[in-house]
Amino acid sequence: MRNTWICPHCNSENADKMKFCQLCHKPREYPEGYEPPEEKKQIPDSAIPDPRMPKKPKPEPEPVYALPSAGTRNLERVLIVLNVILLIVNIILLIVFLQ
Repeated sequence: MRNTWICPHCNSENADKMKFCQLCHKPREYPEGYEPPEEKKQIPDSAIPDPRMPKKPKPEPEPVYALPSAGTRNLERVLIVLNVILLIVNIILLIVFLQ
């Protein structure tokens, strides 16, 4: 398959993507019934982001808060009671030691 076409008016060879002859500027003629392939659509310049523009910060995800489980709440209560008992024992021992 060739990537060129010959102009029937001036016999010059042109690239396949050219719609007009580069020498005589006449439009390319296609055989009857032939449909030329459509050109690829280009992205408009407005759709391409400008690298000089500051980027929009992405919003941070909402934090997820989890309630403590029943076992965790019970453990916290036991530790608080244990700390209170140790505090009372330390105060009693301090009073006995200072007398």
